[in-house]
Amino acid sequence: MLLDELNSTVKKLSQLDKKELAIQNAEKKVKNDSDYHNLTLDFSEIMNKLSYAHTELEYSLSDETIQLIDDSLQKLYGIIGAGVVDEELLQTTKTQITRKLNPVLTREWKEFHSKKTNNVVGKLATIGSLAPDKNRIDTLRNNISESGEWSSLSDVTGPNTTKIMRFKSSLIEVDKIEEQLNLNDDIKHFIALVTRGKAKITDLNDEIISWIKQENLEDQFTIRFR
Repeated sequence: MLLDELNSTVKKLSQLDKKELAIQNAEKKVKNDSDYHNLTLDFSEIMNKLSYAHTELEYSLSDETIQLIDDSLQKLYGIIGAGVVDEELLQTTKTQITRKLNPVLTREWKEFHSKKTNNVVGKLATIGSLAPDKNRIDTLRNNISESGEWSSLSDVTGPNTTKIMRFKSSLIEVDKIEEQLNLNDDIKHFIALVTRGKAKITDLNDEIISWIKQENLEDQFTIRFR
């Protein structure tokens, strides 16, 4: 009698263990599926940013980064190659994307952004005091500055607009403002000198004086002693 009860108890415990293991495996599957889903979303976001930057801003990656992206993509496919998420490969791929790929993309974007905006920053300094809407110039300057971080380029800034899209439109707008001011190279040089406080009376010529009068900018300039 006692032996039968013990055997029955052992069977019940064994069944409970199997149920617990099944529950744990199910929970692990749900977590792995969720982690894989989130990782593919992050990677898709990376690819969307790269596609836009390449098409709209003539952005290009180093060969090493392209290889790293291709390897990450192959690993993402491999994770579900057997029909279920390979947990070990999932963690390996996640580590590669977060600790290798993202830092490289961040560094290369910063380098590109610096070169892309160097001339634009100079333009803003030149036209900033001449543009009719000073607040708009400040906004453009902030838009361009805030686009220097790779990780935030997908942040939404308005209806159907992200930071990287706003970055491109800001670059275009700076060029339009400069065109509207009707500046030739001599005038640009003179304005740059004025902006730096280096302009002298001798830097003025008939063309510059004519432009100042034509644009009704006489009150925008002052004369002072050093």
